[in-house]
Amino acid sequence: IMDAKELEAKLMAIFLEADSNGDGTVQLEELYFALENMGLGLPMEDVLELMGSANDSEDAGSLDYRQFCPIAHEILLQYYKKRIGDFDRPE
Repeated sequence: IMDAKELEAKLMAIFLEADSNGDGTVQLEELYFALENMGLGLPMEDVLELMGSANDSEDAGSLDYRQFCPIAHEILLQYYKKRIGDFDRPE
């Protein structure tokens, strides 16, 4: 179980990794590829829906860190569910 400080550090690490061009925002394609690299491989339509649910600005094509945090919780849940599922599968 992560404490608040560890969770914040994990969220920031995910955001910085996703922000591949370093502009301080995560664009749709950056989020898509970050999720793919995490092994989640969500369809583009699902990533677009995630971004739309978190985006409260005119620039619907990108998220700043404040907008990213609410969806990052769901991303982390899916990531750890997948890891646990992979661990439980017989070889």
